[in-house]
Amino acid sequence: MALYSDPDEVWALAVGRFVVAFGDIEHTAIRCLEKIPREALPSDAAGIPLTRRLKRLREALIPLEEASACQLLHVVGALQDFVVSRNLIAHNGIRLAGHIEDDGMSETVTLRLRSMLISAKDPALRVTLDDLRRSADDVEELAWRFTTSAAAAFAELSWVDYDP
Repeated sequence: MALYSDPDEVWALAVGRFVVAFGDIEHTAIRCLEKIPREALPSDAAGIPLTRRLKRLREALIPLEEASACQLLHVVGALQDFVVSRNLIAHNGIRLAGHIEDDGMSETVTLRLRSMLISAKDPALRVTLDDLRRSADDVEELAWRFTTSAAAAFAELSWVDYDP
């Protein structure tokens, strides 16, 4: 049983948008690694975690000078920044966080409760619903940019046809 109820499913919707966008990113990363000439990558590249997949893709793109490869490299860099957020969102549940407000001048204090995703490993890592919605927007945009940049790079580089 969850420690927090989401009767209106606002958290579920935001988490779902974020996770589905990352699913698109995972798919595109695997397709890229399948299509890059094998001499640029180790043979097991598609079977490794996303962080290493993005690193290997980045390594294959760095020596290239074509504009589309540079654009794809830029998008891959932006994606790497979201992997920590992805893990926090995908692997932690919603919790209630509270703090006490005391103005020091009255006899009463106020307890404020707020729902948020809180890392089990590091409770200082927290995501509010507003943060999650913004992150979902950003990751959806990055997923689109990743797919379109990959298609453009593969066409310009004349590797093999890229079909996302």
